Amino acid sequence: MSKHERTGSMPSYLRSNAIFHDPEMFGNEMERIFREGWILAGTDDRLPGRETWFVHEDFERSIIVTRDASDRIHAFTNACRHRGTRLCGGPGEGRLKCPYHGWVYDCDGRLLGVAKRAGFPRFDDADHGLLPVQVESIGRFIFVRSQSDRPQTSKLREFLGPETTAMLENMSSLMHTLIEELSFDIEADWKFCVAGSIEDYHVPFVHPSSLEPARSSDSQPALYRNGHSYASVGVDPGAALRWLARQMLNREPAGHQDHSHVFPNVIVIHTWILLSVTMFVPKGPGRTQRITRLYDVAPQRSRLAPLGAVQKLVHMVARRRARFAYDEDVWICEEAQCGTLGSRDMTRGPAHVTEARVEHFLHSVAQRLGYGEYWLPIKEKRVLEAS
Repeated sequence: MSKHERTGSMPSYLRSNAIFHDPEMFGNEMERIFREGWILAGTDDRLPGRETWFVHEDFERSIIVTRDASDRIHAFTNACRHRGTRLCGGPGEGRLKCPYHGWVYDCDGRLLGVAKRAGFPRFDDADHGLLPVQVESIGRFIFVRSQSDRPQTSKLREFLGPETTAMLENMSSLMHTLIEELSFDIEADWKFCVAGSIEDYHVPFVHPSSLEPARSSDSQPALYRNGHSYASVGVDPGAALRWLARQMLNREPAGHQDHSHVFPNVIVIHTWILLSVTMFVPKGPGRTQRITRLYDVAPQRSRLAPLGAVQKLVHMVARRRARFAYDEDVWICEEAQCGTLGSRDMTRGPAHVTEARVEHFLHSVAQRLGYGEYWLPIKEKRVLEAS
């Protein structure tokens, strides 16, 4: 319970830089947004077969997502029911065995074996299976929700809305080969990291050589219910990439980039040849892990085929450019964290029209925490809400 709830007062969401540094506010965000709400845990390519699993971890929470022998997907608190030890720290396959005392679980959560059972009083194994976590999928995207009894949108599709649901289903059909997974530790608040990824006002100054040369127009934002948003950004791939697109995809590359934000912390970007899925995972006050997975949107070709060699070259160039842009993002987020730490009481300035998605995002955070309206002055606020 926060101090505001204890006193019965709930002031307006702070319009100062303190929103990125208040530890109590961070704790409330973890509870009200990341525990009570739907959070992307990963994509189904992380469960390559039956009886496989992967682990999703954020601030003070570890969840194991499994695919059982019947091909059903489950999610559980990543803790042994004997003494609460974390069962595993990464992906794996087969049965789950506690490293501390050897208790064994099936991928459907059932307790299968207890070491030295004769030393225990009699108990029912069915009462000591793994603790389930609510899990649902949209296409190839797997979402989890820890506190399903809380007054949040209980059904995933209702939370996502028709626009974001359709986007995830469409992106699922475009995800072919995983090219690379990139991970960055960022010394900045998770909201800074999200905000920096959903506005392009900063691009000419932070990304003058990595992103700006290909951009042909500012973003055109659309804002949806529950904090989700979308933007179309004009891009000019150039003559060489146009030729490659015709050869590899048998079509002209789109003159725009699709850029979607799934509240609270997921960014999905579709370009002419790549699809990226990014999660900004809170690890603590002022600490965030960025996990980006890059997928090819064209079928994989043999490296011995002429187009296979070209495809490999395109992937190499795209990965290099993406990594460079991500490094720049890390740098500017950490600079923002450092600067605002020393100016926590400073009122934030007006928002550029291309920052509408940022204000929509922060407004949605404020609503989840129980605060009132939050909008900074902005030239235009275009909200397209689902009916």
